[in-house]
Amino acid sequence: MVPGKMDIKTLIHAAEISGKLGQLVPEQVPLQRRRPRVSVLSAVWNLTNTVMGIGMLSLAGTMAQAGVVASTSFIFVFAAITIVSVMLLVDGAIDTQAKSYEELARITAGAAGERYVQVALLGSIASACVGFLVSVKDLAGFAASALSGMADDSKHSDELLLMLVAAVVVPMSLLRSLDAMQVTSFLSVLCLVWFVGVSSLAAPFAIGNEWACAKLPEQIIDRSPMIMPQTLNGLLTALSIIMSSFVCQTSVFPIWTEMREGDASHGLPVHSTRRRFKTAVLVTVGLCTAFYLAAGLSGYLSWASAVLSVDLVVQCYDPQSWYVLFTYVGLIMMCLFTFPLFLFVARSMVLRMAGYDERAPYHIFVGVGLALIVASVIPAMLVSDLGYVLAIGAAWVGPALTLEMPAICSMRNAETLPQKLRCGALLVVGVVVHVLAVLECNY
Repeated sequence: MVPGKMDIKTLIHAAEISGKLGQLVPEQVPLQRRRPRVSVLSAVWNLTNTVMGIGMLSLAGTMAQAGVVASTSFIFVFAAITIVSVMLLVDGAIDTQAKSYEELARITAGAAGERYVQVALLGSIASACVGFLVSVKDLAGFAASALSGMADDSKHSDELLLMLVAAVVVPMSLLRSLDAMQVTSFLSVLCLVWFVGVSSLAAPFAIGNEWACAKLPEQIIDRSPMIMPQTLNGLLTALSIIMSSFVCQTSVFPIWTEMREGDASHGLPVHSTRRRFKTAVLVTVGLCTAFYLAAGLSGYLSWASAVLSVDLVVQCYDPQSWYVLFTYVGLIMMCLFTFPLFLFVARSMVLRMAGYDERAPYHIFVGVGLALIVASVIPAMLVSDLGYVLAIGAAWVGPALTLEMPAICSMRNAETLPQKLRCGALLVVGVVVHVLAVLECNY
């Protein structure tokens, strides 16, 4: 062999060794191209902030309308349905590589399915966003009136709403990542925990001392608990509100996509991401179920049917007490911090519908966000009943997001007859609930 050269056998042997060594090293994305991983805790805060929001403030009212037994049962039923529904969507995303709810619907149910999901998502997000701002307006107006003597009228409440939106919501709307909102989501959850703690601890004193509702000081409260529902309308209204209180399907795909992209860039397999995401879902639903039961039962036992005469249950508590004042401030901040999560999802969908598959230019990103904020503020200034907003929104679009479309999207990928039957049963339940909720909703 000529010095400095290798024969063909040496080259082949070197290639074989190189190939074997390559198999021992997992394929990795170069360090400079890796994306930050979304932790389970971050997913929990964002999911919990999406689920456990303003619906909590209406749960005492659902018990006044449908009774304790039915309302409590609905909370457990929709907790279980939420876990099943979310994981069906995640499995669909894994099977089809879809990065959004509407893309999954298009792949599995065609153009009609995609349009149905788009309408349902936008309707659900619009209802939630208007509900957040209605809560901010009512809480800020009533608290300011009680503390400073400012007139508790629509003019002053609207002015406070506009100032708070400009100071908090607009700056947060400029963020381009959901993971960047994990700190505010954590603070929002803490504010809700504080509300649940205050209402739970105050319940024995309200019952024992027969406290009067702060907004209705002359009204005599009959605290005899209603066990069973009195009317079908009240039962279905409570069902709609509780169903809307568990809706998190609007943010499942953005959170899942960010988590999966981060894991993939570090060479982690999809089943690892699915396991972490499922852990986040189980923790989230468990927390929300516990807090919903505590908030609903304590609020209803404290104020009974009086909760149906106020816009928000917290208005029955004395805002001049320091702990109630903290509750007001906390709930206002929770609404303002949670609004951008829904805005992020709505804006992403609008941009996709406009043809921006990847990141849109920043000025378009900001412009769409501001337009959606304006579109939410205007109706919020015209409405003051949170329960009405949630019930209408949930009746029209809730079953589509939580029951119907997850069943339809999963039916195509179901491999066994039992799986197909479960999807079919979920679809039938969704259609029946949808029809009844729309027909019997209190318009």
